[in-house]
Amino acid sequence: MSAASALAVDVAHEGRGVEAAFEVPAGGCAAVVGPNGAGKSSLLAMVSGSLRPTRGRVLVGGRDVAALPVWRRKVALLAQRAVLFEHLDVLDNVAFAPRVAGLGAARSRALARQWLARVGASEWARRRPHELSGGQAQRVALAQALAAEPDVLLLDEPFAAVDVPAAAELRALARGLLAGQTCVLVTHDYADVATLADVVVVLDAGRVAQTTGPEGLAADPATEFAARLVGLNRVGSALFPPTAASVVLDPGAPARYRGEVVGVVSHGEGLRALCRVEECVVEVQVGRELAQRLEPGTPVGVSVEEDWSR
Repeated sequence: MSAASALAVDVAHEGRGVEAAFEVPAGGCAAVVGPNGAGKSSLLAMVSGSLRPTRGRVLVGGRDVAALPVWRRKVALLAQRAVLFEHLDVLDNVAFAPRVAGLGAARSRALARQWLARVGASEWARRRPHELSGGQAQRVALAQALAAEPDVLLLDEPFAAVDVPAAAELRALARGLLAGQTCVLVTHDYADVATLADVVVVLDAGRVAQTTGPEGLAADPATEFAARLVGLNRVGSALFPPTAASVVLDPGAPARYRGEVVGVVSHGEGLRALCRVEECVVEVQVGRELAQRLEPGTPVGVSVEEDWSR
């Protein structure tokens, strides 16, 4: 590990089956991606302090905080859903962390007003959390986390619980506010990765399968999940987009792969068939007429355009 890293994690938890190491440069953002059960939440919990690793280190600015309680780590968490105190108004929710850190009430509220202005939430200062929409509450939670002046900010799918327009606005807001802030971002959305991340850590079955940048992930995703995240199918070492594949119903016709239909899902204004091939599920763009013939369990072939023999 480099002593210059703002965050260097090398931890294991035997009970959770997680063993992972990665580094985040000072002021950088690492996106942690992987399927459900890959160990993302456990990894985040070991960094935040809510789960103690069986062994390993969590270095924040070169200081090992793995054995320290949550409140001594200078690590803040922005969860998927805003965690706000219902008995406090918005202003005092944001002022809470500075007050706990020892600032007086007037200075804490002044700092809170600054952060509310930066997230565009000044007009809600006297509202209670139940009076906010999901997107508004998440803006306040972002101000609350940053008002704590953390050395490391953890973001656990921070835009997943709001609607698409609100998520896009929050993502753009976070990009500006988080410049220079060391972050770890857990996400299932490549838009988060492309917008916010400098480093991408791909987890699979509790282990780091790939460490790369957003461009490297898009060019050569190492796992099936990572490929799906960037809009590609991965079967073995082969990569191809859903638009380069087609479903073959005739069992005697040539096809690159053979499998069966899992289901059909909407994608934008079109439809995609989900086909299980070997140990993978691949997406294939299909028309409505063909989709009506694809019942779950239907044996199919999947052909791929030769230009996509990556």
